[in-house]
Amino acid sequence: MHIQPATALPKLLPALQQSAVSLVATAGAPPVLQVLQQKLSQHQSGVSGATLQDQQQHSRPWQVYPCYLLIGPEGDFTCDELDMLQQAGVLPVGLGPNRLRTETAAVALLAAATMQSDALRQQ
Repeated sequence: MHIQPATALPKLLPALQQSAVSLVATAGAPPVLQVLQQKLSQHQSGVSGATLQDQQQHSRPWQVYPCYLLIGPEGDFTCDELDMLQQAGVLPVGLGPNRLRTETAAVALLAAATMQSDALRQQ
């Protein structure tokens, strides 16, 4: 795991487009674990015709390829920023019904992604 410093959104977009999974925590989005499970199901159905080695490598995309977890500033991203992120393939995820402080949201999103990743390792 590598924690990157704050980066201007336009500079980050090309990397987000190339990532296996990119998530942005935002108010009103579907729950993070639901989105991760859907993404995994879509990914696994896309590699069902691949060789066994390819299936094993691609069965856990966020353990093999770069993944990004994005947390916005206090007050959330602007509508324009969220549109840019979604056009780049970033999936909006919710962290519950309450607004979280930026530092709390970062811990919550990282914990959810780690929990999902750890569960996949045990399969």
